[in-house]
Amino acid sequence: MIPHWLLVLIPRIILWSTLFIFVTRTSADPDLFGHVLFGLDILREARIPTVDPYSFTSDRAWVNHEWLAETAMAAAYRLAGPIGLAMLKVLVLLSGCAVVVRELARRGCSQMVQDLTLILVVIGAASFTPTVRPQMFSFICLALLVVSLRRAEDGYTRALVLVPVLFALWANLHGGWLVGVGVLGAWVAVRLVWPEGPGRGSWLAVGLAGVAATLATPYGIALWTFLWETVSIGRADITEWQPLFRLGPVDHVPWIVTAVVAVPALLRRPRVSHAVVVLLLMVMSLLVLRVGTFFTLATAILLVPELSAHRLPAAATQAAPLSRAESTMLALVTAIAIAASAVMSGRHLSCISMQVTWAPDAAIMDVLRSHPLQGRLLTWFNWGEYAIWHLAPDIKVSYDGRRETIYSQDVIDRHLTFYAGREPGWKEALQQIDPDHIWLPAGLPVVTRLEDSIFHPVARTRESVLWSRQPLPEVPVGALNGAPCFPG
Repeated sequence: MIPHWLLVLIPRIILWSTLFIFVTRTSADPDLFGHVLFGLDILREARIPTVDPYSFTSDRAWVNHEWLAETAMAAAYRLAGPIGLAMLKVLVLLSGCAVVVRELARRGCSQMVQDLTLILVVIGAASFTPTVRPQMFSFICLALLVVSLRRAEDGYTRALVLVPVLFALWANLHGGWLVGVGVLGAWVAVRLVWPEGPGRGSWLAVGLAGVAATLATPYGIALWTFLWETVSIGRADITEWQPLFRLGPVDHVPWIVTAVVAVPALLRRPRVSHAVVVLLLMVMSLLVLRVGTFFTLATAILLVPELSAHRLPAAATQAAPLSRAESTMLALVTAIAIAASAVMSGRHLSCISMQVTWAPDAAIMDVLRSHPLQGRLLTWFNWGEYAIWHLAPDIKVSYDGRRETIYSQDVIDRHLTFYAGREPGWKEALQQIDPDHIWLPAGLPVVTRLEDSIFHPVARTRESVLWSRQPLPEVPVGALNGAPCFPG
């Protein structure tokens, strides 16, 4: 008879190995080039720039609210290249998962419940796992925040010391700290009415300290002003900022799966603070897709124990001596799992692929790098930071994925009008941008209009077209074969 705990251990080895394979799958989003480059600049110059040196249309002071995350990404890249970036992401995400699992174990949840909850968290974090982005730090920060507040409720008041420290770091890593402030505010508000754990004074103090800690950035109060302005923008061109009801069925899956767990737990009348926080994040995630991961995390930490009817049995915590056959089975399963993880993860780590949905045309980039082109390049916003990485400082771009971070709404609207080839307006927008060269996806509406403009075609493929004011001979190039790896 195989011991019960061994039957639990083997699936857990397989689960964690599969999870490792899943989170090592990494692709480059349009902003990765900028995140790493800007972080390398900070490491090299030992300062955070306030004026952007890479765009010729930038007209706002640069509030780089993710500077610490970019510095960490740059350090990982400097240490081990693309593999370092992928491993940084893996470390952060698995650390967040470990925080959740450890808290469930502390609450007496069975290993099966822990494993099922881990699967729930991975599904909920589906938007965080594929790419290396500053928002991955919000994943672990929210998990630590919720765990700290919950433990304080249970009487471990020293856990509250972590809250202001956490927000001081979070405010320099990613703008997701705004959601954290919402969670903290809701929790403190409940405990001011119904004190539990620390007294009302302690709860009020930690709430104020947490908010005040977000001022511990290079920008101080200016960061609050900046995020207030940028978060209020509709961002209709960014999927993650859209309400759930505007998106396709696939985007609904994580929210629905989380709600299936959350609603029954809420019906069991958990602590008011827990219910308020989960309901707050549930509603917010309906309005903004990106908040969905936070909804899942809060549900996993606060409500799953409400549904966990079975606590850890004594037999599960006592390791009976293994027979030779059992030891062989465990060793074999572990070896296979480790080998499979190593092989699959090695393939994933060897290439951070550029997603075909946005990947720039490497063939045109070869032309840009081989020709002595200099000056101002009007480009598609998804390609802006890719162009900066490869062409700066000889070439400055007109627009990139930082959007309102360095561009006013007028500059953004001017580009959108030009991309769409709107009549009237696109010619005026082009004159105002005043580029020396233009590089755009071949399918944009304005491309056909540019054929009769003063710009001369330099190179074209099925994917994109490059023009220049200079009458250069057109260069024949081939089409892009497959998605290249970062940095291209």
